[in-house]
Order: sequence, then C-alpha cells, then structure tokens
Amino acid sequence: MKVALTVLFATLSWAQGGHYVTLNWQDSVNPSGTTYNVYRASGSCSDSPSFSQIATGIAALTYSDTNVTVGSEYCYEVTAVDSSGDESADSNVAEADLVFGGSSFGGNLTMSGNGSIQ
Repeated sequence: MKVALTVLFATLSWAQGGHYVTLNWQDSVNPSGTTYNVYRASGSCSDSPSFSQIATGIAALTYSDTNVTVGSEYCYEVTAVDSSGDESADSNVAEADLVFGGSSFGGNLTMSGNGSIQ
C-alpha cells in the first residue's frame, strides 16, 4: 500500500516554564491505522541538514517538540507509515527559528517544498 502525506505546518509556542514547536500536518488520503514519524535537524534548513527521528508511531496529526532551545534553528519533516510498515517519502520541510528577547518569545517559521508528496 502506498501512503502519502500532505502539507506540514509548524507553530511556535511559549508557556510559563517552557517553549515548544508544534507540528501539524494534513492527511486526506491515508487509511485508518496510519501512523507518523517525525524527524528533526538542527541548524539552517538551507545547509542540507541531517535529519534524525525524534518520534515514531504518532497516531494524531500533531506533535509537540518540547526538547528545543531558544536561540536555535530546527528543521522538521514527517512521514506516514501504513499498517504494513511502508513509509512515505518525506513531507515538505518546516523550519523553526526560536528567538527570545527580554520577556517575549518569538520566532520565524519557514515552509519549503511543494507540500504534497506521493
């Protein structure tokens, strides 16, 4: 069975005592039982980063990465995995640049790629 993943989105969040990147993705083609793997790389996404798997078997269409550091840049990709263990190609890349200044938290988000893979 062929699995596919559509557009990946990222949001930056800050709560008292912590900050995190929340990833959300759309999936309108995969059957029930599909799970997702999340990959992350540190540094600029334009430098051909090396991605490492940070989460597997995610059943929801969202994931929060709480293991992030202010002042760092992160790149994310997500794949879909069907019940046979077949993994899709990577999603588009979502880049999060975490910035903290004084008492405010902010950042920059960049999405690249065509947003649709098969």
